[in-house]
Amino acid sequence: MAVYTDASQLSAVYRRRAQAIRPAFRRAVQASTLEIKRTAMEFSSRTGLPPAALRRLRHPFAARLPKDSGPYPDSQIGQRTGRFRAGWRAQTRETADGLEGQVWNDAPQARFMLGTRKMRKRPILERAAQVCRLRVQQEFRAAQQDVITIS
Repeated sequence: MAVYTDASQLSAVYRRRAQAIRPAFRRAVQASTLEIKRTAMEFSSRTGLPPAALRRLRHPFAARLPKDSGPYPDSQIGQRTGRFRAGWRAQTRETADGLEGQVWNDAPQARFMLGTRKMRKRPILERAAQVCRLRVQQEFRAAQQDVITIS
């Protein structure tokens, strides 16, 4: 660690750090957003039960039944055609307040994940964010450490 006695040297270091913050955090936002998308896609890849099996199980994801009472957690979706899994999108952008990462699904089936009158909510994205929370924190700590070590 360097010791500076001149104010101009110190201000130059802080200027370099300030210029490095945005790109470092942009990379952290992008990596975190893609990690959440990847996890959501993974949750959307479970081998699905055919409609006949769901009928035999008396519709295990019905709103009348308790959360996570089905053959697998509510946050996992059985894959039949792959359209829902392929519908995941991720985007990072700069806003007036800073950087923002968004993950969403644009498949037609995605609207049902919020629940319906007969089917309970399937919180895939919430669960993916929860699972990735530690990794997201690590991304931002690493970005912060990269900036702090600039001299």
